[in-house]
Formats: sequence, C-alpha cells, structure tokens
Amino acid sequence: MSRPPLADGAIADHDLSFHLRQHLALGPIFEAEVAGRRQVILAGPEANVFMARAGGSVLGHHVFWQDFDREPAAERLVRAGEANRGRRAMLGPGYSRGRIRDRLPDLVAMTLRATAAWEPGRPVPLYAWVQRLVAEQLGELLTRHVPGERFPDLVTFMHANMAMLTGARPPSTLREPEYVAARERVFALARSVVDAHRGPRPPGRAPDLVDDVLAAAAEHGHALTDEQMAHVVLGPFLAGLDTVSTMASYLLHALLTHPGALARARSEAAALLAPGLSWRRVGDMRALQGAAMETLRLHPLAIGHECEAMRPFTFAGRRVDALQPVFVAMAVPHFLPRLYPDPERFDVDRFHPPRAEHRRPGAYAPFGLGDRGCLGSGIAQALLVITVGTVLARFDVELDDPAPALPPGAASPNAVMHGLRLRVVGER
Repeated sequence: MSRPPLADGAIADHDLSFHLRQHLALGPIFEAEVAGRRQVILAGPEANVFMARAGGSVLGHHVFWQDFDREPAAERLVRAGEANRGRRAMLGPGYSRGRIRDRLPDLVAMTLRATAAWEPGRPVPLYAWVQRLVAEQLGELLTRHVPGERFPDLVTFMHANMAMLTGARPPSTLREPEYVAARERVFALARSVVDAHRGPRPPGRAPDLVDDVLAAAAEHGHALTDEQMAHVVLGPFLAGLDTVSTMASYLLHALLTHPGALARARSEAAALLAPGLSWRRVGDMRALQGAAMETLRLHPLAIGHECEAMRPFTFAGRRVDALQPVFVAMAVPHFLPRLYPDPERFDVDRFHPPRAEHRRPGAYAPFGLGDRGCLGSGIAQALLVITVGTVLARFDVELDDPAPALPPGAASPNAVMHGLRLRVVGER
C-alpha cells in the first residue's frame, strides 16, 4: 500500500484555497508541509464521508470546546472512541435544538430588547452587539442565567485562551493580572449557576444543560469537581462569542449586498414578529434559511479538523501510519463545481428541492463531522436565522459605505467582519 502523494509547495498554516487546488490535482488524500511539519490531508466529499462514518475510530483529536479541559493550562487530552462518545452523550441533550423548541418567541423578544437603543442614523458595531446578545441568549436558554456584568470577563477569558491555542500569544498570557481577575469572576459566575441548579428542580421547569450533567454524574457515580462543572456551565456563555457572532455579521453582509435575496428574506422575516411562532414557521422561511446555509457554505466556521491517527488505516488506497498528524479539510467540497455549480456565487436557492445541492454525501459540513461535529449546530443555526431575521423585520438597515469585499472561503473569525458596522435607516 503506497503513501499519499506529496503536495506541491509548503504553507505556514492550513489554507482552504491550497487544500482545494491540491485536491483537484492529487485527489482525496495527499501529504503537505504545514508549519514546518509533514501532515496528511484528507479532502473532498469522500474524505467527509469517511470522517463522518469512521473517523472517530481511527482519528484522535484535541477538544477545545464543551469539555472539562478547555484551558491550555490544563492537560490537553486526546478524546476519541468511547470517551468522546460518552462526553457527547452527556452534553448532547442539553445542546439539542429540541431544548429550545418552545422558546423561539423568547429569542425574538431578547433580540428586540437588544435593539431598543438603536436610532436612525446611528451606526451599530454589529459584531460586538451580536456577541453580547448571543451570550445572553445561550446563557438563558441553556442554563437559565445570563452573564450580565460578567460579559467583558467572558470575552477576556475566551480570547486569551484562544490566542494561546493558536500560538498568537505566549503561555504567560494566563498569568497576566487582567486575565487572572477575569478568570476568577467568570468562575464565580459558573459556581453561582451550578449552586442554583443543585437540589430538586422546581415543578414545571424543563431540564437544561446543567441539570443534565448533574443528573448524569449522579447516575454514573462521577464526582465532578467544581472546576469541571464550571467548564460545563461556561460552554453556553462562550460557545457563540466568536462563532455565531461572526456568522451573523457574514449573513447580514451577504443579504445587504444582494438586494434580491434581501427583499425575499425580509418579507419572510415579518412572520417572526407575529404571535404563535413555531419551528414550522421558521422552517418555511426558505430565502432566510437558504441565506444562512449559503453563508455557512461560503464562510464555514472552520475549514477542517486537526487530528492524529490513533492506529494505521487506509483511505482511498493510501496508507496512513499510526501517530501521523492528519487534517480533514472538510470545507473543500463547498467549492467544488461538480457539487455546487458556480460555487463562489451567493445563491439562497441551492438548498431546496429540486436542487438540494447539499444533500449529496459529504457535500456540506459547516459545523464539523461525525463525533467531531458541533453539538449545538441546530441551536446555532436557529440563533442565526431568528436574530438576523428579527433585525430585518424591525429595521431598515444598511452597511457602512463602502461595504467591505469578502473573498469566498474567508472563515471565522475574520477581522473585516469584526469591524463591520450597520447604519439604521429607519424602523419598520
């Protein structure tokens, strides 16, 4: 069994355009020099299908979200197989879209409250506005608490850790007084949430994520430490700070620069403000849903999964040795013309019958794959559609002029999106 072919050229970091070119030239598996080390790259729909079906049995990975070892100061554990499945089984129900089934009007109401200070002519820093709103929404929906005055501490805590993980800042970052103080306040928030969930659940209150974890720990005899529980609780507050916030900015940018799609989405979004909001009504918003899905296709939250081969395996007739670093370039299919005709064009009708271009195996992976997929993908997409839709239903807005140009494939987080501002033209 031969080894994968070697890509032409080296790259400093993973790059979607590089993955796409090499996939078209070399096929679904190749090796590349990335940041000075040789790495196996799996790319294309075949790779996505493999990752979704079998990746968990042969590829280990480091978990940075929704886990007990989020901070770099803690031990970075490789999660795979039964350990990872057990973790997901415990956290999955709390992050499922079904948990917010009856709370869609609450999402609309929270969005409207967050726009109460908007005035015609006044610019709105979009990313910062959505970031705070999403932390409030996810905190309320999944833990029944909101960050309130602790929101700036959450941002400091998360950004310091993410900068560490990406190598943008040194380990000494976690010893800086600003970070230490923010961490103490963030964990005090988490402890207060846990304390409020101990004891019998009040009658009539549905279980949330914290209830699920406490119940699972008791059922299986796990004595979770206060720090472990704190990481569970902080997940909802942190998970959308960069992801949903950036994608909402991308979505509004896309709609406001495509007038035809904007008109259709705005017409549908008016139904969000009517009584009796339901999943069925939201699902019928074809242009708004299609715009959200197309935004996620063109600007995926992550371009791939960083993994390590736990044991030797073969893929597409090529051998991968144990302990080899592997990168699954899951966003490559998003830009293949054989799957998405004219793939760089923003087209909100790709995802509905008879086209349904994303339904082909391995074609669409904006939230990850298999047991590496985002547990809260359903909630994230609901937040995206309802938050942006509520803004469009309530206000006439435009982008600051000139609107920034965005190359397809630009992924989250993105400095252009973080600087995006809306201008309120009027109320509807």
